[in-house]
Amino acid sequence: LSGAGWCFGQILTFKAFELIGSSRAMPVTTAFQLLGASLWGVFALGNWPGLSNKIIGFVALIVILIGARMTVWSEHPEEQNSGNLKKAVVILLIGEIGYWLYSAAPQATDIGGKAAFLPQAMGMVLVAVIYGLTMMKKDNPFKNKITWLQIISGFFFAFAALTYLISAQPDMNGLA
Repeated sequence: LSGAGWCFGQILTFKAFELIGSSRAMPVTTAFQLLGASLWGVFALGNWPGLSNKIIGFVALIVILIGARMTVWSEHPEEQNSGNLKKAVVILLIGEIGYWLYSAAPQATDIGGKAAFLPQAMGMVLVAVIYGLTMMKKDNPFKNKITWLQIISGFFFAFAALTYLISAQPDMNGLA
């Protein structure tokens, strides 16, 4: 479930890239991910104990949202670009559901980060292959050299995901 959620979020993020480009989509999706994971951690998992921690945390989240908005702001927005930005923000907001599952699902179990890694990776691979198969009529990703080269960066992401899963456990850093 966690890995499938991540794939869902990634697919929608790539759709947003097509509308507004990565330099405008990434700040928005990053802000949504931080917001979703933090709010889940605070309200569902009890992170940020005490009023002062909550105030500081919520102020930080507001600053992040303002920063994301300022990053995608344009002094002279064209009507088409403005429409694309609105569509992309909605797509990224829906994609946040997937990223939220990626962060929240491992927290909802009693297994450790190392034990969650393989099922998460299997979910990622399964959904990615299914998505690739559905895209074969448009552009067969399995025949593109770049698809296979991206596996190298995937190994780096896998290591980062493993360390995240270990670090986000309640007895370590927690989610928020």
